[in-house]
Amino acid sequence: MGFRVRPRAAVVLAVSLLSFFPLSCFLHASLAATPDDAADAPPLGVTAPPVPAQGVALPSWLELGLDAVVRLEGARAFDLEAQALARETRASRALTRLRPRVTVRAGDRLALEVQPQWYGSHDLEAGRLSLYRAVAAYTSAALDLHVGRQEFAFGSAFLLGADDFFDGLAYDGARVTLRGGATLTLDVFGGRYAAAQSGGVSGSLTGAWAAWGAQGRPRVEAYAALDRGALPGESVRVLSLGARVAAPLGPHVTFEVEPIVQRGSYAPEPGGAFDVDAYGGHADLMAELGPLSLTAGYALGSAGDAAARAGGRWTEFRNPGHDVSQVGDLGLIGDLGGIDAGDARASGLRIVTLGGALPIRSATVSLTLHRVTAGAVQGVRSDDVGTELDAVLSFPLGERLAVTLAVSRFQGGAFYREATQDAPRLTYAHAGLRMTY
Repeated sequence: MGFRVRPRAAVVLAVSLLSFFPLSCFLHASLAATPDDAADAPPLGVTAPPVPAQGVALPSWLELGLDAVVRLEGARAFDLEAQALARETRASRALTRLRPRVTVRAGDRLALEVQPQWYGSHDLEAGRLSLYRAVAAYTSAALDLHVGRQEFAFGSAFLLGADDFFDGLAYDGARVTLRGGATLTLDVFGGRYAAAQSGGVSGSLTGAWAAWGAQGRPRVEAYAALDRGALPGESVRVLSLGARVAAPLGPHVTFEVEPIVQRGSYAPEPGGAFDVDAYGGHADLMAELGPLSLTAGYALGSAGDAAARAGGRWTEFRNPGHDVSQVGDLGLIGDLGGIDAGDARASGLRIVTLGGALPIRSATVSLTLHRVTAGAVQGVRSDDVGTELDAVLSFPLGERLAVTLAVSRFQGGAFYREATQDAPRLTYAHAGLRMTY
């Protein structure tokens, strides 16, 4: 596709890949007594069952881990750093994220976990070292308590997620999980945005998240989240009230719906705040046809209204800029609130998603289409924002390594042609390697 790989990016990629091998050898020997998969690891505060050691045995109270990502990215007509349209440009970078983890356990109930993060691209001097996770945990049959720096990710991650594709999103605070039997949980959480991963956002996030349901049965969630996170110059106090229902419609079909309403106040700049009156959500249908997995979905956010703003109301939906699957892999669309082109704005996005995934031997091939329109436009007449197509090939390399090869293509619609006299064609491709211990 004509991408030019910068020498510095190639050097960083080579150094990062080479670092995998000594880390892999060390951790393979040291962690032989730990579960193979992260999903099988016990929660903080629960002692792992003993496994016969095959290498250097660690004390039972100590665990080591690593989550390492190396990704070579290339783009045309797209700014990788800003995740924005950039015509007549070609860019590439090697992105590296290393998260070593140390967990110290004190009996069956108490644990301390520390996870620094090194994240950077282009050259080693461009990277930054930060503390991503530092949590003291207490676990019992009735509740879990986590205090310190941690992620707040719940449900489908449509509203609150961890932004795992990039440098993550963490908070300094506390989370209490209360359990009522095997099917009912209530999470109460609160904290301040950690500056190292917030992208300039400061403030706090507090809320509660209740969930009921068991594996293979209908699952119902209800939540309230008060977000005071704001960029410099902004003032934000938005309460999101939502519910999520996921239910099987037979042995091979699952349906999910998640409506959200928002109230509060928002001031995009000093000098006056608007009363927030917005809504958003998504609905998805997933089907298994033999080895083939199919997905159809619709997501929307309410649109901004000039007349409403004149009356002191802000009606444009806001959801955080974490990695939301409904908006596609490219990252051009940050959330469902809207997108700008020149002096025009497409507000309140509507996204139709159609996708399929097929396993081929040990690999999985997926193809997903996102059709984007707007609920309202300003400065133009057309609400046709564009279409994105994402193609992904993923496969494992043993038990610890996974490879992803992906290409995303966005074709701008009439909204861009009217706003900028040109319909952009954006291309983003990446080859990634992830190692998890």
